[in-house]
Amino acid sequence: MKKNIKFSVLIIALLMLCLCLTGCSELDTMREQQAFWTEKGSVDSITYNEVEYKRLPGYDPPAPTGYQFQPVFVTDPDVPVLLSNELSTYMNLSDDGNFLTGYVSMTPEHDVITVYSAMYSALSNSYTSYEGGDATYCKADIYDEVVAKIEEGIKYSSYGYEYWVLDEETGVHDYKYYFLTDEQSDAINKVVEEVKPVPESEIPYKTLWIASLDKISEDKYFSKTSYEIYYDDYLEIYYVVYYSPSLGTHTHYEVPKKMNDIFDEISKQAVDSNNYYLEDTEI
Repeated sequence: MKKNIKFSVLIIALLMLCLCLTGCSELDTMREQQAFWTEKGSVDSITYNEVEYKRLPGYDPPAPTGYQFQPVFVTDPDVPVLLSNELSTYMNLSDDGNFLTGYVSMTPEHDVITVYSAMYSALSNSYTSYEGGDATYCKADIYDEVVAKIEEGIKYSSYGYEYWVLDEETGVHDYKYYFLTDEQSDAINKVVEEVKPVPESEIPYKTLWIASLDKISEDKYFSKTSYEIYYDDYLEIYYVVYYSPSLGTHTHYEVPKKMNDIFDEISKQAVDSNNYYLEDTEI
């Protein structure tokens, strides 16, 4: 009993301290970012903005296309808003709002006493770790469709990449995602399928990195890393580059100059954004 009272006093004190240090706008933001485990003690489902997200099966779910880098903090309903950032599972929301992804404990214990204990442990600089793994949740109304496509084998048919745009009025970088057109995607495939790779020893010592391409599924739900685009500013040559993590090698496909116009179009968003650096990037 005394132990529970101590925890209660501690949590009240912390809430009062947080309230003093948190403004109204910050509190509203925290409230907007808080999500909840749909069923107490279960990590199978999350409710966010009154929408249910169900966990996709498997230990290695496909990656959703793009992120807003909008944090979502998943807690039990009895966790106060002011403590939701600290006592939660951190997730990311996909650009289309269809998916939540993050590292989720396989054996969580969701109850008020555990919340108090977690805060007490954090203040005591002692941390408890749980076995867990990467998890992806999707909206319940598309769950069956998404699971069926995963089981059939996701078909990747196009490309895209992320970039940033500076809002000059606010000074804030806004995240964007560019989907290549069918013609542009065909151009990437044509280079990779028809051009003989250039030996790495013949590649200029330094070139400019333009963008990292993702392969995009037909429904645009999922993506996976594919190629990178580099540019030799001196020779005016584009390269489509594949990096093999297992071998630690780069395969370079030199883009024929007659295709420079379409690669200019492909690269425009990246070059115009702050994702493009004027410093040479070694490959």
